[in-house]
Amino acid sequence: MDQIVPEPGILSIGIAAHGNVDITVECLKSLFASVSGDFELLLIDDASPDGMLPLFREAAEFHPNTRIYHFPENLEYTQSVNCLLSEATGERILFVSNDIFVTPTYLAALLEATADPDIGIARGVSNFVDNLLETHNVTPDAPIATWEQLCEFSARQYFEAGTSLPDDPFLIGDAFMVTRKLLDTIGSFDTRYHGYLSDLDFGIRAAAAGYRRIYCPRAFARHIQDANFHYLDSARMEQKYARRLERHATAWTVFRALWGAEQLPLSWPGTKAIPFADLEETARRNGARVVAPGSYARYLIAS
Repeated sequence: MDQIVPEPGILSIGIAAHGNVDITVECLKSLFASVSGDFELLLIDDASPDGMLPLFREAAEFHPNTRIYHFPENLEYTQSVNCLLSEATGERILFVSNDIFVTPTYLAALLEATADPDIGIARGVSNFVDNLLETHNVTPDAPIATWEQLCEFSARQYFEAGTSLPDDPFLIGDAFMVTRKLLDTIGSFDTRYHGYLSDLDFGIRAAAAGYRRIYCPRAFARHIQDANFHYLDSARMEQKYARRLERHATAWTVFRALWGAEQLPLSWPGTKAIPFADLEETARRNGARVVAPGSYARYLIAS
């Protein structure tokens, strides 16, 4: 499949990064090889300690409909995604982590899926999704070392995986598409979470508002597992891992407070052990929580 060319105003794409310029280069290459035309691109530099801003400025020269946001301190995942959801103007908004490589068929499949007005969130499948669900983790039948090999496998997945759109048990937000209609209904990410679990929260709110949250077996993107750890030296890797554990524990405290400490264990039980169906039913009865989009204009920089 050739590059997709969405009509103006249809598609916004956001890529966020905190360091790791090399993998971000490859992420951007895959994006520009997959889509052309006047789509909206938002690039979010989450206080990268390396040359991310020059890379993003180069991308903006290549694709004029680009806005760059720069956080002067590391605000992490929740704020990065919230910047995209709050500032994007497209009818469909795709968030992509900087260690994920998309293809034309991946984008086509998600755009086709979200044409259904009942669907609010759609994500694809990959060689590694850390929800560890067999349905989401697809192992290529041969090593993928080149762009051509990735496109070939992704295209086969698109044409052979079938057109079913199963409901997703919970949202893992490393790469996902949302609709404008959903954002107008429930708002954006809840920034009471500092880093983690805001994607799970967002998925519950979407389901409580009556929107389907699906995964699309036809949409395959490549994920470079742990790429944003392994490029660091051992000391910084250990420091980042310790910070992740600390912030995840803090986020779990927020999640329990918002969704019912009485029915959730004190310590993190693992994603698959969370009673999502019960939480969604309680949320339906109480009304879906709406979170007003934030303003990130102060972080917008000239390209």
